[in-house]
Amino acid sequence: MNSIIFGHITVGMAISFVLSIAGLFLFRAILVKENEDNKGYGVGRFMKPTALNVAFHLVTSFLFLFLLHEVSEVVIKRFIPELDSNNTFHNTLSAFSGVFGGYAFAWIFEKGRKRLNTKDENIKHIHDENCKH
Repeated sequence: MNSIIFGHITVGMAISFVLSIAGLFLFRAILVKENEDNKGYGVGRFMKPTALNVAFHLVTSFLFLFLLHEVSEVVIKRFIPELDSNNTFHNTLSAFSGVFGGYAFAWIFEKGRKRLNTKDENIKHIHDENCKH
């Protein structure tokens, strides 16, 4: 048994794995903290300037940067090779991930939470039919 099992894992892969796990834990911590004034589903709770929200946005923005970098590297090399020659697209990816990274992950998490809760038979809807969630 001379094979190396985890020989293909790079440092970037490990960092992205740790950041994704940290993002999920931060998301859960935000939900637990904001549970008393939960007003339905939405990303507004992630926009309040608290330490927990700032940590969530930092972690998920870096995670979004990793995701964008992996996808765009293939797309740019294939369709826009002029940008690949001097790596000018990295600044654009950093700006996009900083601006939209945390918001995108929060939106995905909230949509998933809403979908799971609407399909769950154990959760009773206690509001009227005009509520927004």
